[in-house]
Amino acid sequence: MATSVLCAILLLVSPASRVADALSTHGDTSAECIHRNWDSLDVSCVQVFFSAFSDPRYQQNVEWSEGANELLFRLMDRKPHLFFSALFGLSARQIAAVKEEIDNPINDGIPIRSIVDHVRHARMPIALKRRSLAFLKDTIAKEREMIDSWERINGKKWVYPPWP
Repeated sequence: MATSVLCAILLLVSPASRVADALSTHGDTSAECIHRNWDSLDVSCVQVFFSAFSDPRYQQNVEWSEGANELLFRLMDRKPHLFFSALFGLSARQIAAVKEEIDNPINDGIPIRSIVDHVRHARMPIALKRRSLAFLKDTIAKEREMIDSWERINGKKWVYPPWP
């Protein structure tokens, strides 16, 4: 609860580029905040996490990027309503930074189609669902191209590794 309040306060008083600094000052990073508060996440905490993707200091941190990229997909898969409610409340620049991460997963084993199916069947307002699926349209096409290419090169059917 205290972290949620901190996240909300940070969103109100800090520009997006300073949110990650403010969290680090309090001994937390945006990804750690998501992990630690998984069962009680709210839109403001998820937005703090998303804002880090447009922060150059985080973009240059390879270790953070790898973990955050996977966490981004896990959040979209398991909490799609919260994910997209938070995402569409951000600035166009921040949304574009998150979109770039989604379009370029670090791990080829992330099952985009399965995640999209979870979004398609999630309980959320129809307008939000439509906007979410439209947002993912290019991502689905890129994944399909990657799989088709892999199958042509390797002469066998693509199989996803286990997804946590």
